[in-house]
Amino acid sequence: DDFGDDGEPAFDPDPDMLARAEQAIASHSDEFRKTVRARIAEMSRLTRALAAPAGADVETGAWNALFRQGHELAGQGATFGYPLLSDIGRSLCGFIDARAGDTAGGDIAILRAHIAAVAQAIGENPPGPAERQAILASLQAPRRR
Repeated sequence: DDFGDDGEPAFDPDPDMLARAEQAIASHSDEFRKTVRARIAEMSRLTRALAAPAGADVETGAWNALFRQGHELAGQGATFGYPLLSDIGRSLCGFIDARAGDTAGGDIAILRAHIAAVAQAIGENPPGPAERQAILASLQAPRRR
């Protein structure tokens, strides 16, 4: 029978295949951290561009680029063993979608908080469950003011 008791297709993965897949992902983890550090630098650059008066086209481009960065983090973080990065990326995208347009200060502070959270998530000592919850809560707090 190709279906389980729940009606979903049954899938019994080969343990060796799973081990090889996990090993492949782990081998890319260091490269992924380098990629995330480059994202942090780009997000910081974009945030600085938003903080300086530059015109609507530059501003729109920066917001769009920041959204793409958040989207990439959301999609890749958990895959490479950093589920907090996925949560931060989703938070950043949600913020950008709902932002009030306060590039004079409030929005910039929230962007900087997200960037700091990304750096913390890929640090040498990854945050534990309680720290992860505190980080995510800190990203929401400025929005409630």
